[in-house]
Amino acid sequence: MSSIKHGLKNKIGLITMPGSKAGMVPLLNLVDIITSLSETIYVLTGGLPYARLKQDYNTKCTVLEVNHRKRSNPFARAFFYIVTQLQVSKDIVALRERVNLWIFFMGGSGLILPMIVAKLFQKKILLITTGSSVNIARETKDVLMKPTEWLIDLSYELPDKIVVYAPSLIKDLSLEKHSRKIIVASRHYVDLNVFKVTKTIEERRNIIGFVGRLSQEKGVLNFVDAIPTILERANDASFLIVGAGPLFESTRKKVADNHLGDKVEMKGWIEHENLPVCLNELRLLVLPSATEGLPNIILESMACGTPVLVTLVGGLVDLVKDEKNGFVTQTNSASCLAKNVIRALAYPNIKSIVSEAHMLIENEFIFNRAVERFRDILTELSEDAKTSSD
Repeated sequence: MSSIKHGLKNKIGLITMPGSKAGMVPLLNLVDIITSLSETIYVLTGGLPYARLKQDYNTKCTVLEVNHRKRSNPFARAFFYIVTQLQVSKDIVALRERVNLWIFFMGGSGLILPMIVAKLFQKKILLITTGSSVNIARETKDVLMKPTEWLIDLSYELPDKIVVYAPSLIKDLSLEKHSRKIIVASRHYVDLNVFKVTKTIEERRNIIGFVGRLSQEKGVLNFVDAIPTILERANDASFLIVGAGPLFESTRKKVADNHLGDKVEMKGWIEHENLPVCLNELRLLVLPSATEGLPNIILESMACGTPVLVTLVGGLVDLVKDEKNGFVTQTNSASCLAKNVIRALAYPNIKSIVSEAHMLIENEFIFNRAVERFRDILTELSEDAKTSSD
């Protein structure tokens, strides 16, 4: 008999790999949703998310620290990944009487051993996919791409349900054969009291922004390469790059080598609460990623009245409609980006784009809608458990 209770009084464990600032908002959003639906929640994580949860969420959930050492050497990475899996598995054993549903979230899709341990104790498993680790490994030419691919494939076999953020991600993540256990739902929501329009699109200068992790798969170097061509057609444009990551120095060097220092400002990382001010200065946000899940920054931009230009990858395929609620670039090459940035800046009915995007956020990406989606997921898991025990 399954250990999950019928109804919504679940005792939930949430597992994420130790993360950084970039993963903070998605994790905290999910914790807010789950704590509104569960009588008990345990969160296993590490790094900055652990510190933030211990500081601000200690009355909402019990937080257990996962120590994970990140290494660039592939053999060291593999070794410490196994060590982390053993630690998480030990915590699952310790919590076997307190948790009846385990949710594997950011980085959780590679935690095969903890999933097996949870299964041995007859716990329900919900895997929430946040993007393709395989696609990222492929883009960055990671030497561990093949083992990563194997682990991810195996991790899709073990959960009772797999949550994807958009229908397009089923194909993007090669999940077609698991269609019977896939649920399309999003944990994304935007606080419209924080992310709101404070400067209309007509009041903004031609500032084009990139906000995100400065890494190969995000296409930031392509964005910089597009700038000289953009300036040929829009010489009043300026550019803002916000974020940190492994390509920060390479990006700064490319800006300098192309003599763009007077046109490009690199701000580094800024705190999430300061993003609305930044987004309200932009005339256009560009996200030229080669692979994505469903990035929060696109939703937050739409809420702030900032048009977006994206590559159609991951969940963005279902979200952004060209010249309806945003703009689409066919590829993330520098020439294609430049052409579409110029098109977006010159688009005559930009107010309609802004309005449609904001309406989408108001209708689909507020807290209550996210809670409804996850209430339905927990209900479905509970009904499946009841059926299997009858």
